Amino acid sequence: MRSEEGTGSVAAEPAAEVFGLGTPQSWYRERAVPAAWRHVARCFWEQRIGSGETPYRQRVLPDGCADVIVDASGRAVVVGAASRAALASGLPGSVARGLRLRPAGVRAVLGAFAAELRDRQLPLDAVVAGPLARELAGTVAAAATASRRVQDRFVAAEPDRRVETACRRLWNSAAIDVADVAADIGLSARQLRRLLHADVGVGPKTFQRVGRLHRFLTIAERRGAPWPLAESALAAGYSDQAHLGRDVRELAGTTPLHLLREREVGWRTATEVVADSAMPPPPAE
Repeated sequence: MRSEEGTGSVAAEPAAEVFGLGTPQSWYRERAVPAAWRHVARCFWEQRIGSGETPYRQRVLPDGCADVIVDASGRAVVVGAASRAALASGLPGSVARGLRLRPAGVRAVLGAFAAELRDRQLPLDAVVAGPLARELAGTVAAAATASRRVQDRFVAAEPDRRVETACRRLWNSAAIDVADVAADIGLSARQLRRLLHADVGVGPKTFQRVGRLHRFLTIAERRGAPWPLAESALAAGYSDQAHLGRDVRELAGTTPLHLLREREVGWRTATEVVADSAMPPPPAE
């Protein structure tokens, strides 16, 4: 189903594949990072794929962050900030653990030019040198106490305050002009663009669009199905429902209604399974 353009009414929509539905199922949870890391890191996370005969597929939306991900074999990669959604798959029975870096923490922690990581997945040891790469991978894999080297790296990391301020303002408002944000932190619009490419991996307009997409999803999901698309679009900062549709198609690769349905199905399935105590216990603190 989809809403007719410019209205809140619902009309028939051609059938489309819903990712996250059926078997195998996926369980996902987040865990807090140490307090001294919170200026650059958002969370540890873990995803487990249940048993089944086919890979589990899901749509991963851009969120302005980068991740260090370690699979069950110990293979560690860095996934840079995304400018568009990716369709990811996981084999039945697989486990992945990750550490999500805040937008302003990407360059501060990894020491890499963040734009070189955009929409890419690279081996961790190709981004971070030697012992630090091995020890960081071990920390992420176990979500355990970090080595002194890893602890020092995160505690000492100093994100650019101008980047933090710009990201916060751009994420929270679709109406604010990039040039105004730049001027408020003493930069030109061009300088701000270069700075965000270097530290975050995407430019200010892309970052702002990603924030607006997530704001729309939050508003629409809070109101629940049947989702009032036109009303939610305006509340999130889109000019109208057609604007919403174009932006979601470019960023997420599908329609707004299909994206909401996809997310609802995945969350409902996961909630039912976790309620049955099927989720493996977390590792010891």
